[in-house]
Amino acid sequence: MIGLFNADPLSRGPDQESERNVVAPGEAQSTLSISIESTEQSAKAQADTIVNEWITCAKSKGTTDILEETGEHEDFFWQIVRKDVGLEY
Repeated sequence: MIGLFNADPLSRGPDQESERNVVAPGEAQSTLSISIESTEQSAKAQADTIVNEWITCAKSKGTTDILEETGEHEDFFWQIVRKDVGLEY
């Protein structure tokens, strides 16, 4: 008993390490692997898509604002709407 009180409670003893690997009866043990490279590639592709959409929206908004000064913004606006819904390429 005296040895237990002298042990460092924060150290990784053999009991703490073995508790991590215990699987309860009836529980399936699974290993989960995550590919960091594919996760990074997926995140980059998603970020690129978002950035491209922001750029397109900003350009359209800027052009619409400029054309609003001359009263020609409605045609441009409806052209954008038609492209967005797939009626125009």
